[in-house]
Amino acid sequence: MVKKNWIANLRDEVNIEGVAIEIYDSNDNILLDIEEELNKPFTKEYIISGYKTIIYIDSNIYKDSLESVSNIVVHLVKEKIKNICLISKIDDLNTFNFKIAETVPDAILIFDNNGYVKYFNEKALEFIEVPKNEITKRPLQDFYSTKLKVVEVLKNGSPVFNKEIYVKTKEGKKRRLLKTILPIVDGDGKVVGALDKIKEINTATKFINNMSGYSARFTFDDIIHKSEKMAKTIKIAKTGSNTDMTVLIQGESGTGKELFAHAIHNNSSKASKPFVILDCSTIPKELVESELFGYAEGAFTGAKKGGKLGKFELANGGTIFLDEIGEMPIDIQAKLLRVLQSGTFTRVGGNEPIEVDIRVIAATNRNLEEEVKKKNFREDLFYRLNMFSLEIPPLRYRKEDIIKLIDCFLEKAATKLDKKGITISNDALDVLINYDWPGNVRELENAIFRAVNLCFEGEILPVHLPENIIEKTEIVVPVSEKKVDKKSLEDMEIKHILELLEENSGNKKRTAEILGISRSTLYRKLKKYGVSL
Repeated sequence: MVKKNWIANLRDEVNIEGVAIEIYDSNDNILLDIEEELNKPFTKEYIISGYKTIIYIDSNIYKDSLESVSNIVVHLVKEKIKNICLISKIDDLNTFNFKIAETVPDAILIFDNNGYVKYFNEKALEFIEVPKNEITKRPLQDFYSTKLKVVEVLKNGSPVFNKEIYVKTKEGKKRRLLKTILPIVDGDGKVVGALDKIKEINTATKFINNMSGYSARFTFDDIIHKSEKMAKTIKIAKTGSNTDMTVLIQGESGTGKELFAHAIHNNSSKASKPFVILDCSTIPKELVESELFGYAEGAFTGAKKGGKLGKFELANGGTIFLDEIGEMPIDIQAKLLRVLQSGTFTRVGGNEPIEVDIRVIAATNRNLEEEVKKKNFREDLFYRLNMFSLEIPPLRYRKEDIIKLIDCFLEKAATKLDKKGITISNDALDVLINYDWPGNVRELENAIFRAVNLCFEGEILPVHLPENIIEKTEIVVPVSEKKVDKKSLEDMEIKHILELLEENSGNKKRTAEILGISRSTLYRKLKKYGVSL
């Protein structure tokens, strides 16, 4: 139904000499009464858009055309009520749309073709740095020293999608925003305004981090150990995690440096923020800078439209873990040093400095002090990184941890390979404990997975272990155990080889791969045991 105050406007819209009109609602309540002094009024009743409408016409004035005048008045009233109903619907729709605009998390601005703001939601006030009582009084461009992108859109009608834009107010305040600007056109295709949707870069990077899984997975509870050496290392790491100091983690390959980086982040005040990893050893030299700092649109041939966020921007507010930092090119080391000192950087091909609040954790298996002497690593960067250092002891110096690690990897491998109930023999355990483990925990995990994969008898034996581990391990067997029949061990080995050959349809190459030996070694063993080649 039409609103009463709008129906009252008909008094001015339908003011005709010698005509009186009354309009009633469905309950016979009068909504409109246009009074007029009439002589011998001609009366006619109609239903117009659900409203009872009575028209009175002066017979003296319109004596020869009462029906015609009545029809004209009815038509006029119908058109006026129709227009009022339409306006009412549009008003309700606008109210609904504006309520929607207030609930969206992004800032929304609507401009007319002169650059004046005609509508804004509350979120917009957080971004545009303009007082609420001033925002609609002048073109928005008047408040900024940088040219606003919306002015271009109003001029050329070309939309802008998810474009990173820097703006600077005349008071010197700077913001980095992600904008989508759509032109509003009339029925003739003429630009009559624009819709500007704004998102802050930090919000956009948070969304990317959530989608990309930039978060730390491990805590100190996930570091399996029994030795005092490892307990002491964890205690030191926990102390360092409570600060925002740069951390340098050193240790051989496979000792768990990345595991410690995850745990330090998750034990820090930045635990809920991004944790971004860059392995410096896997990125080609010419791409390291753009991976770290991102690049601007048009920075080089093949650059993405709109540019690309670098790892430092993605990690803003959180932690960036630079693994194998000893492999970082010397020229990039200088740029990293500037970021650590100033907290700002510039994208490749860009001009605007970008500020970041970030913690750096670096790791390396190199001796950086030696690398500094060899001029392979900057001395000033080394001291900047070495504010809090952590040395992860190799597995050969903490052999108390081996049995606990084996138990963990056995359970993990058995679950993954669907081989429940697998145990490890004392002979195989002796081999693993006495081996030096140059590849550390990673090598031990690989050895257990291989052994579980090859084991079909329910117990891991030395024959299931990698040949290089057997050959490089010296085991002192007690006198009471020297009664083991060598022949039975050889029988066990050839039986296992023949079973694998049968499973692989006689394919010696595949069988050798599963055993972890070369084909020539397999041929020697077959010849030794008298198996026909």
